[in-house]
Amino acid sequence: MGTAQLAADAVTNAKVDSSVITGQTAETSIATDDTILIHDTSASALRKMTRANFVSGVGETNSPNFHAYDAEHVLTSTTWTKINVATEVFNNGSAYDTSTSKFTVPSGEAGVYFFSGIYRMENDSGSAFLKFYKNGSALNNWVSESHGSAYFSVQQNILVNLSAGDYIEMYGYINVGNTNGITNISFQGFKVSS
Repeated sequence: MGTAQLAADAVTNAKVDSSVITGQTAETSIATDDTILIHDTSASALRKMTRANFVSGVGETNSPNFHAYDAEHVLTSTTWTKINVATEVFNNGSAYDTSTSKFTVPSGEAGVYFFSGIYRMENDSGSAFLKFYKNGSALNNWVSESHGSAYFSVQQNILVNLSAGDYIEMYGYINVGNTNGITNISFQGFKVSS
């Protein structure tokens, strides 16, 4: 005599004892070694997976990331000049070098990055520009501000896809009447996604 088999859809909720699943309320916390039941469609089977494996690789850490600033710098008038930003606020991933004011993508960290830069002109008339350079070449169109005899700021933001070893620097260009000084300089960036 063969093994008896249940008909399709013969097991209903009413026929399953509630003790089969313990703690039938919604789980509000889960330990790393707790298991989760999933359906593996490629094998048409139920499988269990630990919480640690289930969430591995989910989300981004947005690292490497950095923020640096400087109090003042002198730019060469009517020339694109690299802006040195040497005071580090934080540098997660150690990708920003304060001695060169350069962000370099570490090995294994290729992806899309966001960069932001800003500086303020001293009390002067004229125009100021800012743009980023990638591997020594201008990366984007500049942004500019111009005023007559007043403090003003210029800011630039950019998203860029970078490979390991690529580096980013911030450049400024000014055309002013009296001084070449800029102040309140900030340069920052972070990885957005792989």
